[in-house]
Amino acid sequence: MAQKLLVVNALKVKYKGVFKIEDLFRVLRECITARGYSYHEKRFEERVTEKGKDLFIELRPLKVKTAWTSLTMFLRIQMTNIREVHLEVDKITTTFQEGDLLITLDGWVTYGTRQRWGNKPVFYFIKSVFNKYVYQFPIERSLSGEVASDTSYLYNQLKAHLNLYQYKVKGAMPSVQTPSHSL
Repeated sequence: MAQKLLVVNALKVKYKGVFKIEDLFRVLRECITARGYSYHEKRFEERVTEKGKDLFIELRPLKVKTAWTSLTMFLRIQMTNIREVHLEVDKITTTFQEGDLLITLDGWVTYGTRQRWGNKPVFYFIKSVFNKYVYQFPIERSLSGEVASDTSYLYNQLKAHLNLYQYKVKGAMPSVQTPSHSL
């Protein structure tokens, strides 16, 4: 039996516009591994519609702290109406993806109570009441702060990365010009 504590609930990054999927996942992977998490992809779904692709990706980075505690971030990435766009940036034609992006972040602390000496229900209840109202043990106190810090770091890095695209492609022109017909 494991006890899970939700620390960060549904922190959302919303973006609509032009971006590169490869760069987004590069930033995600770098931020996750920089904080000591292992990169786990839980689910990947892709659906092609008339308007474009719809992608749903669920990541679950994990950081094991002790033999019975771990930190987990849940990332749900939902991309809708994704289509490729060729834009000319600094006189170089580059391929971007355009669509709606929603990234939802959750931060969890997991206490694995299996095979511990305090696994008895009475002790578990007394410890929970003691932690809530009297004194919280230092390792348990620091874990919730650490997962909150890691989640907010990832949130800020994603927002900063996506906000760069509005300046990068601000003056970009579509590379395929419509032919003008003269009469």
